[in-house]
Amino acid sequence: MEEKTLWTQTPSQIVNVNAYLIISFTLLAIYPVYTISGLQNNHGQYTDLAIIGFMATLLGIMMWKWLTVKLLRYTLTTERLIVRTGVFNFEHSEIELYRFRDYTLDEPLVYRFFKLGTIVLVSSDRTHPRALIEAIPEANKILKIIRDQVENCRIKKNVKEVDFT
Repeated sequence: MEEKTLWTQTPSQIVNVNAYLIISFTLLAIYPVYTISGLQNNHGQYTDLAIIGFMATLLGIMMWKWLTVKLLRYTLTTERLIVRTGVFNFEHSEIELYRFRDYTLDEPLVYRFFKLGTIVLVSSDRTHPRALIEAIPEANKILKIIRDQVENCRIKKNVKEVDFT
């Protein structure tokens, strides 16, 4: 049977909400503090350049965080979970579905406002003992698809889960 893609998704930018808020408030506070304190009149162009450089750095950090989440991609096929990460260099991590042993659905309060969830998958794969599918919509439906596919793969490959604890 041919492997088919069942689902593909990028996480929500809500994972960066803390960084976005801190950077936004810092940027909004810099200009009033700078103008009220009188630094712009007393210290010349080097102070201006330092403030502009600091603001540009903060904007660069914000853009980098946005880009790393935007380029993160989860793909679920009938046989594997593929996670693609990276900005300049992409890394493709693949975990065979039959290796998953345990599943957890996390729905923090902030995520619930946006109907998002994080799926935590525990695997017997030594290179990826834990996989996170973070901040995705309809996480409970995706978790059910994963569970069904894990069982299908185990039956197809005649693999049994053995716990030695």
